[in-house]
Parts: sequence; C-alpha cells; structure tokens
Amino acid sequence: DERVQALTLALPHDLHRTAAEMIAAAGKHALVEKPIATNLADADAMIDSAKRAGTILMVAEDMHFRPTIREAYRLIVEGDIGEPLYLFAHVAGVRRPRGWAAQSERLGGGVLMDMGVHYVRALRMLLGEPDTVFASRAMQIDTKISGEDSIQVLFSSSAGWEGHMFFSWASLRGHLPDIVIAGEKGTIHLWPGVPYIDLYPVDPPLIPRLLSFVRPYSLQEKLMRPRFGRVRMRVIEREGSGYQGEFREFLAAISEGKQPASSPEDARRDLEIVLHCYKALADRSTVSVPPLPS
Repeated sequence: DERVQALTLALPHDLHRTAAEMIAAAGKHALVEKPIATNLADADAMIDSAKRAGTILMVAEDMHFRPTIREAYRLIVEGDIGEPLYLFAHVAGVRRPRGWAAQSERLGGGVLMDMGVHYVRALRMLLGEPDTVFASRAMQIDTKISGEDSIQVLFSSSAGWEGHMFFSWASLRGHLPDIVIAGEKGTIHLWPGVPYIDLYPVDPPLIPRLLSFVRPYSLQEKLMRPRFGRVRMRVIEREGSGYQGEFREFLAAISEGKQPASSPEDARRDLEIVLHCYKALADRSTVSVPPLPS
C-alpha cells in the first residue's frame, strides 16, 4: 500500500525481528517498542535490514526524550551538583503479567528486560557508560511467570560513579522519585510524568539556613520541612514523559529524511547492558560490561 509510509510495532518482544525485517523489505519505516529485541543477533539483523533498505528503524525509548532527563543532564554538565557520585532508580508497582509477557523466552526475561532498558538509557545519558555490573534478587512472589518479578543491579564506572537500580512487580514504589542523582554539591530528584526537577543544593536556601539557628534542636526539627531545602525547577514542556517527543522525532526523521536522535544502535547498547545484568545474576558475581567500540 503506497499510502503507508511507516508502522509502529507494539508486539511481543520475540516477534520484533520478523516484523521489522518484513517492514524494511517493503520499504517502510518502523518505530519499534522497546526493547529492540530479546537478543543481540536479532537486534543486529533488524539494524542491517533497515540499512540495506534505506529505511528508518527507531526504538520507542521515551527516556531519550523525557524533558527532565535533558534538564538534569544540563545541571550536571554545568556543575550544579558538582561531581556526580550516585544514581538511584526505584521502579516498582504490583503487576501480574500474563500471556506472552509471563514467558521469559518471549519477553526476554522479566521485570528487568521490561523496565530496565528504560533506566539503562537514563543512566547512560546522565552519567555515561558503566564498566561493571552486579545483580541480585529476593524471593519470587509471582510464581506464575518464568521471568524475575524483582531484581536490583549495581553498576560501577571507572569515572568514579555508581548506579543502583531496583525494579519490582512485587512491591509498591510509594511516594518516591524514580531517579535520584547525588553529587558532592547537590542532589537531583526526578519524578515520573511531571514537568519539573527538584534540586537539593548542599548550600541550602534562606529558610533552612535561618532555621538552623533555632534552639532547642527539638523545635528546629519540628519547624524544618524537606521542601524548605528544595529548589523546584520547571521545564518548558508541559508533558512530563517523553512519549510525545519520541513520536515527534520519528515523524520528523521520516519527513526530513534523517536518522533519529535515538538511534537503533543506542537501543542495541541498552539491550547489551541488560543482558550483562542477567549474566551477573546467573553467575552471582560482578561482570564486566564491554566498552563501546572506539
């Protein structure tokens, strides 16, 4: 159908390669839901088929277009939090996947594959590439799925920072930011779906400085509130997520004949790191993450 220029793929993960190759063979562009695939061989085949056909292959990674991620990166680059030390990701909610999503061979794993690729992208955008990873997990709660329903991973970098991520379908997140970046001069809190960033500078605003002189300390503790040390910074975009951004980028790439800002190679790298997390979990040891090709 010559009227169709592009398609979006919201399919079981194990069908991504077959569908993407069919679309490329038809000369159409494809926006594929994350992850790009369940293994690197399929990811490479998808990328190669689009290159041969001269079509656009983009993975729908909303983290790449989340406005607060971009703003947090700006704060880090400009030194507002000093040297970045830690990134914490807390991503949880009670969920009971069924059907194909309950089968690890089709999903590509469990909660880590389903949600972890998002936060691996955020880590890479904010702090850079990890060098090692360690993974562990508690007992399985949902025994009707073959993949893990919770996991925590610890990334380390030769640059000196560490990243700790917790993913769960077995517990609630509560009222917590999903991403925290802690530096020597301040801490950033990112909240899912909101158009602002909370910055907690080491050098606090006026109110907490004044309250620090209040005595006795018991009265100071009663008067002090966490929000007093917070600087809330709003972003220009009203949308807190990156979903609209990823679609705008895909449509712009088609209309302008350019490669999207979020490349399929980036999605492949996200998958590669997640697969090394699974290797670390299986080996019960720290695993080296191969560096990007120079």
